[in-house]
Amino acid sequence: MGYNFVSTLLLIFFLWSCSHDPIRPDSRELVEPTPPQEQKCQISLEEREALLKLDYKAFDQTLPDGGWRKYQNCPRMTRDLIDAYTAAHLSILEKRQRDILIWHSGQISGFLGDYSKAISSMKQTLKEIEKPTDAFLWNPYVRATIAFLSGDKSSLLLERQNLSQGSSPFNHMNLRIVDSFVRCFGSPYKVAYSKTCEPKETNIERIRSLAVRIDSKEKFPSGVREFLEEKKIILIGEIHGTQEVPELFGNIVATIASEKVKTLVVLEINQTSQSAIDAFLKTRKDAILARDVFFSRKYQDGRSSKAMVGLLRRLSKLPNVTVLCLDPPIAVAQERDTGMASFINSKMNSYDHTLILSGNVHSSTVIGTPWDKNFRPMGYELKSMATNLNEDQIFNILVRYEKVDSWNCQGVDASSCFARYGKKLPTDYSMAENWNMYFLQEDALKDGHLGTIFIRSTRVSFPLIRKKN
Repeated sequence: MGYNFVSTLLLIFFLWSCSHDPIRPDSRELVEPTPPQEQKCQISLEEREALLKLDYKAFDQTLPDGGWRKYQNCPRMTRDLIDAYTAAHLSILEKRQRDILIWHSGQISGFLGDYSKAISSMKQTLKEIEKPTDAFLWNPYVRATIAFLSGDKSSLLLERQNLSQGSSPFNHMNLRIVDSFVRCFGSPYKVAYSKTCEPKETNIERIRSLAVRIDSKEKFPSGVREFLEEKKIILIGEIHGTQEVPELFGNIVATIASEKVKTLVVLEINQTSQSAIDAFLKTRKDAILARDVFFSRKYQDGRSSKAMVGLLRRLSKLPNVTVLCLDPPIAVAQERDTGMASFINSKMNSYDHTLILSGNVHSSTVIGTPWDKNFRPMGYELKSMATNLNEDQIFNILVRYEKVDSWNCQGVDASSCFARYGKKLPTDYSMAENWNMYFLQEDALKDGHLGTIFIRSTRVSFPLIRKKN
């Protein structure tokens, strides 16, 4: 089961693109700065000239405190730097880069309470061509912000509705900001933007803003697909023994896989079964797996279920996909998770994408479990080992449920393995939306994971081979 490690990281994502592509994470913006001591807001002529000579990335995109961000606690001086840089480099800046700089300047004007200048800057960033069906929608966010600054609540509500139609998780990060504008209409921009206004945002409201509806039987919406395609490693943490999660995982792989990219799929199956898995992927004959020790053992814990066989059959039909077995022989406890992480780390560099399905303790990227505060899960170990990857290239998703029917084990003996029929347990995730399934990018680590897939209820997936204990 997922466990309760909640870290609070106050970071608001500024999300923008001038093309039809969703914004890249390197354009995120920090929360509104604390008021400065004006007498400390000084910059030498030499330092100013050095900043204005930087390339765009060094000046605007070096987080958390490079370029102009070094002076972000001095908003007036920062706005002047951004405006001067934009003017000096206007002839060489890409339109997208120019608009991001102008937007940053406009936001700072908003933080300072100079709403007329903020509105003037923000209007310049509107996209000339944007379809309502685009996954990432920028114009409704701009117009919603301007409506808030102008005190026009009816327009704010209209643009909020328009913005909610976008399927990109980046889009929904902006939607969360607009929901703060609606909730705290009349508050200063800097207060509403940073969500420190009253009434406070509830967790249900947060989830509702960020959630994107999905379906396990269909390819994901284009915005979610584009978001996942940016990731090098995706870990999915599940409760074993359901029909829904292997189907969902297969859909994620199908969403990403293509002839143009090499995709590695890693499953929590014993490595000793690799030859049987390879043979099955070529022939799709269940008898091959039925003879394999992993699929025919008495200790059936949900990892060798009929749904997992269905997943393997689907993977065998996808282009340019390699399937590897993850579980090291014999290893247990910490040695097992470290070994699994080491195995993935040794294989992943040969592929464009690596997708891993495992139990939801293994997929966590924070230290500790309810039974061992020092335990280092596979996800944590892998993130520590993968030093060649950027922070945002590794993404882990916790599958959450309202009601779980599953086949798994809750002990070390085969007698503890059987079908379990859970009770309906309402949570903030189940109450936020009435959808059967949705995805959201969390705004901070939640229970050791960066993302959530919510499934309303699951069905038991029985073992391929059921033996009497």
